[in-house]
Amino acid sequence: VKNRVIPPEIISKYLQTCSQLKVTVKKFLKQEDEDKAMRIANMELSKATNMIQHEEEIFSRPARQFMSKEAPKTKALKKKKQKKLQGEDFEQKKEHAFVKREARRTTRPQKNQSSGRRRS
Repeated sequence: VKNRVIPPEIISKYLQTCSQLKVTVKKFLKQEDEDKAMRIANMELSKATNMIQHEEEIFSRPARQFMSKEAPKTKALKKKKQKKLQGEDFEQKKEHAFVKREARRTTRPQKNQSSGRRRS
């Protein structure tokens, strides 16, 4: 990296140019903010006029119905209760679940468990 000396006249010239540009940039930013506010006001105005013009049509529509997240769960639980396994089938299912859990435990890496003391 080379050290260069810049004459003070050039620095003052660019400082003056920057200060002039600063004023123009502020004007542009202010104009953009005003335009944005105007767009929002126009949007709200058109929304209000549409609500007034089409009020009867809007309120005559049936209310929206959303699916409840609980409905599928409760259906599944009801089916499960109806299918409840009994006797040998139940024991086989239980044993199969145990074998799966045990296989997962053996393949999982062991955590390094210390005596519960923290290092300081």
